Amino acid sequence: MRFFVSWTVLVVGIGCSLAAVVPQIPFGSPTLSSETLTTAHARPEFPGHRLRVREPKGLCDADVKQVSGYLDTDGGHHFFFWSFESRNDPKNDPVILWMNGGPGCSSFTGLLQELGPCKAQPHGQDPVFNPYSWNSNASIIFLDQPVDVGFSWSDHGDKGIYTTEAAARDFYAFLQILFEAYSDTLGSSEFHIAGESYAGRYIPLFTDYIVKQNARVHETGNRKINLASTLIGNGFTDPLLQYASYAPVACTNETGYGPLISERECTKLKAAIPRCEQLVKACYGDVHNSALCVAAYVFCEARLTSAYAATGLSMYDMTKKGDYVENKWIEEWLNKDSVRRELGVDVDKHGHGVKKFVGCSDKVFRHFEQTGDTAKPSFHQVANGLENGVDTLIYVGTKDFICNFHGNQAWTLALPWSHKDEFSAEPLRPWYAAPSSEGSGDRIEDERPRAGEYRQFGSLAFAGVDGAGHFVPYDKPAEALALVNRWIFKRKVGYE
Repeated sequence: MRFFVSWTVLVVGIGCSLAAVVPQIPFGSPTLSSETLTTAHARPEFPGHRLRVREPKGLCDADVKQVSGYLDTDGGHHFFFWSFESRNDPKNDPVILWMNGGPGCSSFTGLLQELGPCKAQPHGQDPVFNPYSWNSNASIIFLDQPVDVGFSWSDHGDKGIYTTEAAARDFYAFLQILFEAYSDTLGSSEFHIAGESYAGRYIPLFTDYIVKQNARVHETGNRKINLASTLIGNGFTDPLLQYASYAPVACTNETGYGPLISERECTKLKAAIPRCEQLVKACYGDVHNSALCVAAYVFCEARLTSAYAATGLSMYDMTKKGDYVENKWIEEWLNKDSVRRELGVDVDKHGHGVKKFVGCSDKVFRHFEQTGDTAKPSFHQVANGLENGVDTLIYVGTKDFICNFHGNQAWTLALPWSHKDEFSAEPLRPWYAAPSSEGSGDRIEDERPRAGEYRQFGSLAFAGVDGAGHFVPYDKPAEALALVNRWIFKRKVGYE
């Protein structure tokens, strides 16, 4: 049922300034935990969106200011987020927004397993302090999108959001409202979007949407989003080239970990690549034809990844078997009543108490799959971002299979942007997580452990991370923090 509510706007945060209130906005949600969340309208230009927030206490990193809450839309979507101010200088440090992939997996995997202020522990115990958190020198926002992921949810009967293009509109509204509400910290700082896996599709399209909207701020009255760069870790951005990468990764020792499947299976895999490429090219040629893109995805996934999957090796780390135990730990802690209530999580729409956390949603994944979103290209938007001043770092853990080094290197070398030739001519060079000792000479410098190899020209950089799988900050936390800090402050890949 849709109904009209007149919402009272409260000032949130120190020095928070809110724009004019839109007094009556229809939202059809009778199950909100409004007693724990403050409601704020920050942008009359977005009358179909509102932000409800609170400041959690005593969770994760109690020494920094936190904000959690929901972006509600009049379409019945409720996107959950949790942000942490920088441990260093929140008024002046950059802001990073992090997204995990799936499609359909919560960004709280990144928060509690990889790069957030605290790390999940067994049996629902409280997380422990993470000294390598990315909020060491930046404020960081974790957003659960698309809807129905994590603590995000949709009204009864809602059809959801199952394409990245559709998700971009709500993402942009979220930034506009949040940055206006917290204009003294988040809204005034340099902004970076980071993520991994299927975020290799989210980030380019969200960036493209921001770039286009920034060009129209004089006519729309919106804030200009100060988007400085993007960081994509082990992303899936160009299916055509990345599907082809499974042959050299699985069938040779090019990575140092193979071959991983039998010669017979390799013969079958290689024989399927031309048909896979034909189908993906058909999708690329008509991205609005869902049937073409679904056909490409189904064929390529079945024919090119099944032999590797049968080995029992992890899709995310070619040296391991089994699942990541932290996934269970994260769900156990986030589903504690005390944690959910402190975060201001909404009441379950079916009346079963406070909504439970869902790490990955099969429903969301299948719906994205059925729209053909999972086979569509996103590299054109990366190129457009570069041409419009958005610096881009592509980083890859070298032990990952599913979004591997070989495939990510291939699409960055083929990327059609104005400095393609110069970038491609650059050799791979070693990078380090710490500077060399000043005046120590080559002997001491060589004793530093190599963190990986990189290639960079101008605003585009590609970096491999040695010894890391799909989840780089999980496997190599110190190296990942050095990588992100050098990038957001200097636009360099680690230290030479």
